[in-house]
Amino acid sequence: MKSEEFTPWPKNLEDKYMSAGVWQGVTIGELLDRTAAKYPAKEALINGPTRLTYSQWSQAVNRIALGLLELGLKKGDKVILQLPNIPEFIYVFFALTKIGVVPVNALIQHRNREIGHLLNITEAPAIVIPAEYRGFNFLKMIEELRPTSKNLKHIIVAGDDAPSRTVSLKELMNTPREDKYPRDYLNKFKPGANDVAYLALSGGTTGYPKAIPRTHNDFISLNNAHIRLCKVNADSAFLVTLPVAHNIGLAFVIQSVIAGGKLVLLTGTKTEDILKLIQDEKISVTVLVPTLISDIVKFPDLDKYNLNSLSVVESGGAEANIAMIRTLSSKMKGRVLNVFGMSEGVIFMPRVSDSMEVASETIGRPCCPEDEIKILDEGGKEVPPGIEGELTVRGPHCFRGYFKDPEENRKSFNNEGFFHTGDLAVRRPDGNYKLVGRKKDMIIRGGENISASEVEELLRSYEKVQDVAVVGMPDARLGEKVCAFVIPKAGGKVSLDELTAFLKTKNIAIFKFPEKVELVGQFPLTSVGKVDKKKLKEILK
Repeated sequence: MKSEEFTPWPKNLEDKYMSAGVWQGVTIGELLDRTAAKYPAKEALINGPTRLTYSQWSQAVNRIALGLLELGLKKGDKVILQLPNIPEFIYVFFALTKIGVVPVNALIQHRNREIGHLLNITEAPAIVIPAEYRGFNFLKMIEELRPTSKNLKHIIVAGDDAPSRTVSLKELMNTPREDKYPRDYLNKFKPGANDVAYLALSGGTTGYPKAIPRTHNDFISLNNAHIRLCKVNADSAFLVTLPVAHNIGLAFVIQSVIAGGKLVLLTGTKTEDILKLIQDEKISVTVLVPTLISDIVKFPDLDKYNLNSLSVVESGGAEANIAMIRTLSSKMKGRVLNVFGMSEGVIFMPRVSDSMEVASETIGRPCCPEDEIKILDEGGKEVPPGIEGELTVRGPHCFRGYFKDPEENRKSFNNEGFFHTGDLAVRRPDGNYKLVGRKKDMIIRGGENISASEVEELLRSYEKVQDVAVVGMPDARLGEKVCAFVIPKAGGKVSLDELTAFLKTKNIAIFKFPEKVELVGQFPLTSVGKVDKKKLKEILK
């Protein structure tokens, strides 16, 4: 990638991580090749009625990779990948990384606003979508975006409904192209381990997703560390309920391949479906947002399901509910661990051997001995244990800069290369860390990050709104919901239904919509004249 797209690690740190064995010089495609060679007939990937071996998984990936090359995709190209938790997402992801093309992992909930932005900043020549999913027409969205997406050449459609003007992913996957090429043909296109493997997305404070370059070395090192800490192996079964487009969902995919285990994908979040899969597939490890943990704990028929196969359940994506973690832990033989992670590569987690207090009330410690952590005060000075400050990180799987965003990079990194997470934390005397708040104006709803400023900007353009302030509203199930404090124009009134209808015309992801509106005459202000959102949250309470 060009310098404005990717910021590499300094050479001294690259050498340090390689000599320590944290980086191993292996690519994501090589991981699958190795495991498929070792366990060709082993059951590897399950989704509904689909049950594939590693050999079948590998064959699908290689066929798609050859098909993408025939379309003219080349090393360094970016491809928007917008599919739900279906095997096709994983096939395409591995196929792209195998030939040095960079997947851009979009959420299935993203709409015109977010996808249009991604198409423009990445100059993607291709996008992979379903024709329709859960009532939304993705083909129509792309046709609407096409006039402003001048580099877009190929619309690759999953499923049976690929129109003639598109490329059928099913055809790419089912055509035995490998007969036309030498067995080692794909090796000609293999990327380097320090090349960018994919672009993860983070909820930006401006509202548009920020793209995060992740290399093969850094992402694989993170997953190797996870495997060691969770003690998983080829006998382990991994359940992914979170979107595989999320880093934590994708991490479980990579971990299953490294370990040679069994990966189970779920496209929905029904409690009964999750519990049935845990029991029937003898799931060993999974990650659940606190919302799902709460749903499981409160499920009236929970005791009818056998959860004894679970060795580790990670609670991540939002602030943990300590009581729910403790309750679920009491229902299983393994442990529930409160994990903190970011798409930028920052990962903290307790250890399986830690006390219940550490596992449920802290975020534990960094995953890797080479991770460097500093908690800084407002002046950028490191504070001692027990004192609150901003969590900053530098390490072998913490990225070094956002894609095409030099201004954000200047704000997010200090002169030592430490990434400012925007989260407030305390380092306890026992070495474990505890989150105590956020500096960034973000709302986390059921594991999805929402920029308050984006929603405010859109609502201010509504004809009946004079001004608006958006805050996170506490919610027992989702953690937070969006609440909009609105000053109407000329003493009028604005309803939630009106604002919802207006936002639907703006084509943004629906999880960003306000779920409560409070009409006010003025906002409380801080001493420097800014809207005092702490006081607005107190009003909600």
